[in-house]
Formats: sequence, structure tokens, C-alpha cells
Amino acid sequence: MAILRMSSIFAESANRLPKEARAKLPKAFMLLTSNPRHPSLQLKKIKGATRPNVYECWLDRSWRLILQGMGEMTFDLVYVGAHDEAISYGARLRERGPHYGSSVSVVERLESYLAGDDQALEFVAVTSEGLEGFGK
Repeated sequence: MAILRMSSIFAESANRLPKEARAKLPKAFMLLTSNPRHPSLQLKKIKGATRPNVYECWLDRSWRLILQGMGEMTFDLVYVGAHDEAISYGARLRERGPHYGSSVSVVERLESYLAGDDQALEFVAVTSEGLEGFGK
């Protein structure tokens, strides 16, 4: 099982997504943790990226998640956005910045939230409408 950690920049970019795209994030998180190579994610390295461990995966045809491989089945969720914008962001990604200092395990927090703990997510709140409320 893969471990996902969410950066504050990812949470901020998720909050800017249209409602329809945000609603697809929980499914993408579950697929990434259970099987990062699931065909619907189309996970692949970003060609020409500054760092060799930067990946893109599909949220849908228009939206991409950018991940940084951090070792044995651990990924930092770096950014989410429109296809070209997200790929460009991932290609320019350099060193790990201070915005990763307070990353969280996405699935663990999501499972706690779904079990009834409304305060489980530090960066975002998951509702039936998608992801909301950066900075809790």
C-alpha cells in the first residue's frame, strides 16, 4: 500500500479546483494508495522534469495530480491543476521546500474523517461537495 502525504501547496491548489474536479480527489487518493499503477490513473514520470522522481497522474482528462516519489511507495502530493499548468509546475519542481514540513498521510486522515472524525484532516475538510477549508 502506498503512502500519500499532502503538502500545503497541494491543498491550496485543490481548493482552487472546480467543484466537479474536487469531487474526484477522494477516489484518486484511494486508487493511488491501493494501486498506484491502476490504469485509470495513468501514473508516469514527467518528461524533462528537473528532478527524476516527479510524476503526473490523471484526475480526469483535463486535470492532473503532480506527485514526488519519496522512496519505497511514498509520494508527496505536490500540486493539482489543469493539464498543461500542472505538467509545467511538475517539470519546474526543484528541491523539497519548507511547505512539506507539515505533510500528512492522506488516506489515514480520510479514513478517520469517513469514520466520523470531522477534525481528522489538517489541511482540508472533505465534504460531499469535495475538498474545502484549507488551513484548519
